[in-house]
Amino acid sequence: MKLLNVKELAKVLNVSPGTIYYWISRDEIPYIEFGRHKRFSLEVILNHFASETEKKTLRKINVELYMPDESSFTTEYRQEQADESGAKTSSNKEDSYGNN
Repeated sequence: MKLLNVKELAKVLNVSPGTIYYWISRDEIPYIEFGRHKRFSLEVILNHFASETEKKTLRKINVELYMPDESSFTTEYRQEQADESGAKTSSNKEDSYGNN
């Protein structure tokens, strides 16, 4: 297993070395430390990104499953608003002079 340094990994992933250091600072990427030097296994990195992508996809699917359809929500909301305003106007009918 070959270990890559920051510049090599950045080139393989097509990102800047600064991005790699940012990921390191946030513990978003697995690495091996030799003193102050960081090394990366490409196989481990690729598996890590694959699993993170899968987690995000599953989270998105779960959110979509449990979120009501926006169009039905707005239709239901509009119906509730119409019912409430209709109830108010029928029980509180006043003419333009304030008489019941």
